Amino acid sequence: MKNIKLILSIVIFWCYSFFAQDGSKNQNIELPDFVITGIQSVSVPIMSKKKSEFIPILSDNFLIPNYNTEEFSLLDNSSPIKKEMELNKNDIKYNGLLQLGAGLQTLPIGDLFLGFNKSNFIFNSHVYGSDERKYIPFAGYNTSGAKAKFNYYVNHNSKVLPGLSFGVEGDFVRDLYYFYGTATPSKSRENEYYGGKFFISNQLNKKLKYGFDIKYNNLNMKIDGISENIFSGNSFIEYKFGSFGLSGITNYQVQKITDNLVGYSRADYFEGKAYLHIASSKIFELKLGAQYSQLDTNNIFSPIAVLSIFVEKGVALFVSYEGNSELVTMQNLLNENKYFEKGISHIFTKRNSELKFDIKYDFSDIFEVNAGFHSAKVDNYQFFEDLNNDNKFNVVLANDVKDVGGFLNVIINAKKYGELFANIQLQNITDINDLKIPYRPALNANISYGYMLKFGLYSKLKLNYSKYSYTNLANTQTTSNYINFGLFFKYRIFNSLALTCDLQNLLNRKDFYWKGYQEKPLDAIVGIEYRW
Repeated sequence: MKNIKLILSIVIFWCYSFFAQDGSKNQNIELPDFVITGIQSVSVPIMSKKKSEFIPILSDNFLIPNYNTEEFSLLDNSSPIKKEMELNKNDIKYNGLLQLGAGLQTLPIGDLFLGFNKSNFIFNSHVYGSDERKYIPFAGYNTSGAKAKFNYYVNHNSKVLPGLSFGVEGDFVRDLYYFYGTATPSKSRENEYYGGKFFISNQLNKKLKYGFDIKYNNLNMKIDGISENIFSGNSFIEYKFGSFGLSGITNYQVQKITDNLVGYSRADYFEGKAYLHIASSKIFELKLGAQYSQLDTNNIFSPIAVLSIFVEKGVALFVSYEGNSELVTMQNLLNENKYFEKGISHIFTKRNSELKFDIKYDFSDIFEVNAGFHSAKVDNYQFFEDLNNDNKFNVVLANDVKDVGGFLNVIINAKKYGELFANIQLQNITDINDLKIPYRPALNANISYGYMLKFGLYSKLKLNYSKYSYTNLANTQTTSNYINFGLFFKYRIFNSLALTCDLQNLLNRKDFYWKGYQEKPLDAIVGIEYRW
């Protein structure tokens, strides 16, 4: 297997060195315009709080990530599950946005976005903070953070490295919360995270695309006495000649952990993929290849086959078979369940023989439907369970896990009739004894409808729903169904100034995603939004 790893690395490096001399010199692809949108994302999270996603101020995804069908080829299905769109996008460009709010359970909350787009330079930054009050003893959540990104683009008509993009970015996040669902609710956890990345890529050349990045991330669980450092490097290359092409992807990570109780540990992870592409104009594309990954002495090798078919105008099918792996780190565990019990530093998850089938239909920017099905067998599948019945969540691993599921994603942007977003996901994840994995609801639904009234008031109805899930592997205990109904209003006084009101959990339900940890009750957040 070490030979396979070496061969994949050599092939990808050789492709990069050989084909880099043959890039296309005449490009007709213009860089996209960068505009600010005007509708705030109001999805109500049902999971525990995670590190804030960075949304560039000068991109189309400024406030709500939205999918523009013109930005992607119909045969591209890298992100089949789309997010909410926005209504009546405002094309006026701004350099900054300030959002401030206060609510019944949240006081204060604020976001500051700053950025500029000058010639070939783009700069984005985001500073934020919020404090969720203790609606029951020791509940609540306090977080703050900042992120900045600088990007430089070489003009696609340049004689030297046309279309090249490179830059740096960095971020910092901190949070503080308590284990309020346990017998010792005053126990707290304070985390700090910071990271940096340098990246280079060129994806405007029709024949040759390439890129790589180098990242460093540090997680400091201050009270737990754990420090996790991750160094990683990623690269990709794709070269097309006529109806054929070659491509490769590599990912290398080094995890170093210092634990005051356990001591020092290290893990080295490598993943490489190589493909042969066969395409017929925009009718179909077939990718054949292989994947190899390894964590220390553990490894997985799998063939890969991906078929994309253009059926007719606006309709495409995707079928794929592959195996892959993932290095699950302490940061990953913390993002999924901030109340997890420490004990496992990393996990090498293997998704063996995964089969996927997706279909995509889109009609301009008005209507889009995505649906899909997947089936996989997973080893070292990680989940959480309260093994000692004390509302502390141990990390548990299982082999021969069956992961079967599907999704339906609908986006309708009917202009004067409003916007509808619906995302429904079904899953059935069972162990070798056909017992359902804890905290994996069979049904998750996120539905919203927004409408702009004639006098300038934007309103949105929101519903987050999760069917009950089991809390133990014996399947004898369950959580109740999760239902969070909300409303969002936004009234623009001037082009640069707006008032907002976000009503969350209007039914004032006592919902639990994690056993013993009640989600916040009715919250009404009133705020202002100022742009310049």
